[in-house]
Amino acid sequence: GRILEEEAQRVVIGMKQQVQGRFAMGQSDGWKNVTRTSLVTSMINVEYSPYLLNAVDISTQAKNAENLLEIVKAEIKYCMEVLETKVVAWCTDSSGESVKMQRLLRIIFPWIVTVACWAHQLNLVVSDYTKLKLPFMLVLDRALEVIKWFNNHSRALGMLKEETKARLGKVYSLVMPVITRWTTHYLSCRRLLLLETPLRTLAVSAKEVLLLCAGDKAESKRKADEIIRTLCSPTFWDELCLIHSHLEPLAVAVNTTQANNARLDTVLLTLGQLYHTFENPQYEADITRVFILAVVLNPYLRTKCFRSGNAAITEASLSAMLGQCYQRMFGKAPDIYLFQAFTDYLHYLSEFSEDHMALEQLKQLAEKVETDVNLVTLWRRLDTGSPNGRNALT
Repeated sequence: GRILEEEAQRVVIGMKQQVQGRFAMGQSDGWKNVTRTSLVTSMINVEYSPYLLNAVDISTQAKNAENLLEIVKAEIKYCMEVLETKVVAWCTDSSGESVKMQRLLRIIFPWIVTVACWAHQLNLVVSDYTKLKLPFMLVLDRALEVIKWFNNHSRALGMLKEETKARLGKVYSLVMPVITRWTTHYLSCRRLLLLETPLRTLAVSAKEVLLLCAGDKAESKRKADEIIRTLCSPTFWDELCLIHSHLEPLAVAVNTTQANNARLDTVLLTLGQLYHTFENPQYEADITRVFILAVVLNPYLRTKCFRSGNAAITEASLSAMLGQCYQRMFGKAPDIYLFQAFTDYLHYLSEFSEDHMALEQLKQLAEKVETDVNLVTLWRRLDTGSPNGRNALT
């Protein structure tokens, strides 16, 4: 109706004022609403702030790469022509059709970087972990039974709350893990471990009362006794600690990669941290040059994160990566001045020195408002407007 259309137009005008002339990363994903309608919804992240775009009903369409490509092309056109923002990247999940769509999109828009949604990928890692057929993984089922039993017996739950407040100073609720929200398994384990002392205290000092909470049925009493024995088992708590230690780095990684201010260098550093946490000599990471360059082109990092003497991260190899990415994104060969600027950048020389780029000043200003330095703004300060020469690096 007219009122909704006017309100929608007001929102678009306000959005345009925020994103006009800025760089944007788009993303799209499919889902079903409460009426089971199949939709593809898109959004853009414009220099660390998310904005919702459009939802397209695809219920009657084939779920293939070609149809997804048309949707993404329409969204990019909308961003460029209506919102007047600059789309430089697009993110999807890693399904076969999405990966094919990314490949087709790069052919049409060679300057657009296409990436997988790493928050989604890491959630899938957690999902795979919870499905491992290992003896200690059975503790997850036992932990779930403990949570469900207390939540379903109000008197026992009340006793737990009183014991928790007496020992920890406040009441904490048990956390029920949710299917497909895989990091909730970590939250569930963490909360149980926090409540270990109150739970074990009740199991020992109030065993008979807990059994009465179960009721008169033999099966209910048997279940209550099983829960009490679980809580008194040192092995249960040891194995729960082990699983918690596995899930915590993955939960941190998910939260890091799904944040509004996550960047490509953030993703690579997060994957590097996970590699060192779960180091396996047989694992080889498929790290593309665009991720490596994203780290190098962070003025606060440059090559500090890479091991000294790494033959794959020499100045020559980094220059080659830069040249290849420049060629693909801009459709022309880089000139010698770009490489000279890149060399100066790696060595903190000329306009790329810490003082000239005001790195410490910007860092202090960001810390005062408890945020990160906006790297786009940092580089924009150096932009002379020329697409060639030394400014091509900017």
